[in-house]
Amino acid sequence: MSYLALLLLVAAVFLLPAPSFGTGASGRIAARPGTAFAAGLAAVFLLPMVAVTLVLTILGIPLALALLAVYPVLLLLGFLVGVLFVARTLPPLLRVGAPQGIPAAIGYYALTLLVVLLASRIPVLGGLLAGALAVAGVGGVVLEVHGRLRPGASSPGHDAAALPAPAH
Repeated sequence: MSYLALLLLVAAVFLLPAPSFGTGASGRIAARPGTAFAAGLAAVFLLPMVAVTLVLTILGIPLALALLAVYPVLLLLGFLVGVLFVARTLPPLLRVGAPQGIPAAIGYYALTLLVVLLASRIPVLGGLLAGALAVAGVGGVVLEVHGRLRPGASSPGHDAAALPAPAH
């Protein structure tokens, strides 16, 4: 199975059951890209450090194992949310209409994912861009979870459709 098909399957499992979460997380990247990137960097680097510290306490080993089990899922979800951010941002930048309807939005997401995967194959620069996109996506996920845990907090893009681009 190709990477594209596998990532689309994972995206469907993560993003389709809770489209407002993916939309909200990508909206948070659009609303505050610097904050999202910083939160993503903090999560990517601090989560393993916290897990190691918990292991050293002996009593924290179960929590450390849980954190380490969630870590690759967070990285993958961050990459998928980063691609969703790109898919929602490109139509206004290219001055084309946002995809109408769920099948068109899924097709547009698949096309964006393909372009990101192809761009990631560019030596050095592609990997850096894909990594930055994933870190920003992790930050969007972290900010969205934080926002949902705060009572009365709203999410940018929370009321928007699952995949189409936000109106500018």
